[in-house]
Amino acid sequence: MIEFLEIFLFGQGDVQMAEPLSLGAAALISAGTQILGSLFGGGARRRAERDAQRKQARLQRKLSNLEANRQAIQILTQVLKT
Repeated sequence: MIEFLEIFLFGQGDVQMAEPLSLGAAALISAGTQILGSLFGGGARRRAERDAQRKQARLQRKLSNLEANRQAIQILTQVLKT
C-alpha cells in the first residue's frame, strides 16, 4: 500500500513526468478560448437580431393588413343615429 501511494504521489523514478503548463501558456489558451467564444457568440447574436427584425416586420404587415380591412362597428353607429 505504501509503495502504491509513493508511485501515485511522486511517480515512478524511471518515468519522466510531464511538466505543468506555465502561466503564460495557460493565459494564451484562455485568451484563444475567449476569442473563439466571442466569434461564435457574435454570430448567434446577429442571427437572433436579424430573426427578431424579420418577425417584427411580419407582425407589422399583419397588423397593417388587419387595420386596412377592418369594418366599422354597426351597433355604435345605430345607437348614435337614434
